[in-house]
Amino acid sequence: MSNMKRAVARGRASLLASSMFATTALAGLGGMVGAVALTPGAAFAQTCTPVPTQGPSTAPAAIGPATQFCTGNYTLGIGYDETTAGGNLTVNLDGPGLVQNGGVVLNDVGGSAANLTLVLGNATNVGQNIVTNTASNAVTITSTGGNVVITTGNNTIPGEIITGNIAGISATTSGNGAINVSTIANVTGLGGPGIVAQSVSGNIAITVGGAVVGNGVSDIGSGVRGRSEDASVSITLGNVTTVAGNTTSVTPFSVTGNVTDAVLAIGGDAFFAGNASAVVNVTDPGNVNLTSGTKAAAIVAVTFSKGVGSSAVVNMTGASGGTISAEDAGGGIAGVSALSELGGSSSITTNAGLTVIVGSKGGNGDAGLFAQSSDPTFTQSATVTLGASNTITVGNATSVGSVGIEATNVGPAGSAFGGDGFFFVGAPGNLAAATVIAGNGTSVTVNGNATLVGVEALNIGNATVTLGATVANTTGITVNGNVAGTDSVGVLSHSIGGVASINTGTTPVKVTGGTGVEGIGGAGVLVTVAGNVNSNDGVAILTSSGGNTGININGGTTSGLGQVVANVSIPTVQFTNNTAN
Repeated sequence: MSNMKRAVARGRASLLASSMFATTALAGLGGMVGAVALTPGAAFAQTCTPVPTQGPSTAPAAIGPATQFCTGNYTLGIGYDETTAGGNLTVNLDGPGLVQNGGVVLNDVGGSAANLTLVLGNATNVGQNIVTNTASNAVTITSTGGNVVITTGNNTIPGEIITGNIAGISATTSGNGAINVSTIANVTGLGGPGIVAQSVSGNIAITVGGAVVGNGVSDIGSGVRGRSEDASVSITLGNVTTVAGNTTSVTPFSVTGNVTDAVLAIGGDAFFAGNASAVVNVTDPGNVNLTSGTKAAAIVAVTFSKGVGSSAVVNMTGASGGTISAEDAGGGIAGVSALSELGGSSSITTNAGLTVIVGSKGGNGDAGLFAQSSDPTFTQSATVTLGASNTITVGNATSVGSVGIEATNVGPAGSAFGGDGFFFVGAPGNLAAATVIAGNGTSVTVNGNATLVGVEALNIGNATVTLGATVANTTGITVNGNVAGTDSVGVLSHSIGGVASINTGTTPVKVTGGTGVEGIGGAGVLVTVAGNVNSNDGVAILTSSGGNTGININGGTTSGLGQVVANVSIPTVQFTNNTAN
């Protein structure tokens, strides 16, 4: 079926290319991208206590296990080198003040596997602003196997300004070292990620509450990026509650990627046979914006682990609202992607009132929400679950191959749906599902030229789309194609070996340039509608089944072209049962 091939080809050719991002070294950028001038909080430089005092960021001072306190201004930066193997070094930045030059540098070049901790501020003061005036990161912490921690000293005081001419914050460790970054600072990478953390076999946790911006070239312009080769990564985005006198303020978080993948969590790699997860948690309504980056997404959770217990998860909770946008005229971008590339499941869950805008500047193969499992056993699920009153808009008048929401379980590359054939063992009923569940008041609009889909579930096993009730001032599923008679679809469920199920609730479906609702099932099809289903120039409800077929029209108005065109009768409802037509 052309819709299936189109959807998967688009998914693999564009969204899966988000996996081409993670290996570029920040140090390769070179050159000073820009500078931010801030007035120091005091007129003279300070020294960290107790002795030994800090070195400049370009020549860190040797130190054994210690806890250091740094106050005031540091025109030459702050640098320490932990010399004891397995030692523990903690540096507290007790501002206000300004750190310049190459920012803050902590490492264990003189030792090994040291635990390195940077504390930004304390109970009464924020930490110093850290703004580099050389070609460097603002904060660089590097351990050869120990744990790395960057944390705020007080979550109720407005955060610092951290700006690097390459990355804002860079935390790296090797071996089993873990990384934990938690900050409410406003962090900017002028020539790289805002925040980047990378480990080999240790878990990574990043918590962000401020405004984070990434810039740069190629694949390193993420706002927030975490990668562990053999372990799990979690990124948490949430708002910040600050107190100034008697005034309490809540500031929404924001993350911007000006080159690629605004928020990117990568768990495991192709050489890791165990289980690793990539999780992005959004606990409050904020803003995530991808301004440029072909074959990228505003939020990406991706696991390359081969273990079937691996997972790629984007989970949005909290109050209603929030905006996710992704724009690049080159196409192949998404608002949110959850990708399990070699084994494991994928899922996206949204809060109520979320707005997603993708591809309004043009480009082909864009998606609003995209969950994919490439598990070779076809036993792992792909699921998208929407909260109430989500609004998703994808594409412009020239777009081709765009989709509003997709859940797909496609198996390994080249093994399913892509034209190379596929093989699986076991009954379809034992295979995991591809599922889309939308809350009440869903509004999905896909604009373009041709081959568009509003909502789709694609799978070897069962594929299910369930929509909720219509709500005042919402639009339902709308697909605006410019070419009459193309294969655009409002709601599509396609199962190769299982049952394709669609229940639109009372949500209206309207399509120009194709079919309203389409179900294709190897073992059966069940379509239930209770709202308006309209195709301006095609079939309103179309099914093809290798088993039983059920079409239930329980309400609303179902209307298709319903006339003879070029001596061919176009029905309003059309079904084919391949075993008992």
